[in-house]
Amino acid sequence: MLGDNQFKNNKTPYQKERDKLIPLAVKEADNLCGPAPPLFEREEWNARWNRIYHNAMNRLWAERGNP
Repeated sequence: MLGDNQFKNNKTPYQKERDKLIPLAVKEADNLCGPAPPLFEREEWNARWNRIYHNAMNRLWAERGNP
């Protein structure tokens, strides 16, 4: 079984570049969705956050000139 450091070293260049964008996309989704509601109200919020996060990742990736 690979340790965390070994796994990180096995990432492809694509994975390493995408990983750099994650904090930016998380910040954008958090800013647009606001704080998470109580657990019993999260389904709609989670769906919205997830959609915004993935749209941000795709946009940030494209802005870097990647297909």
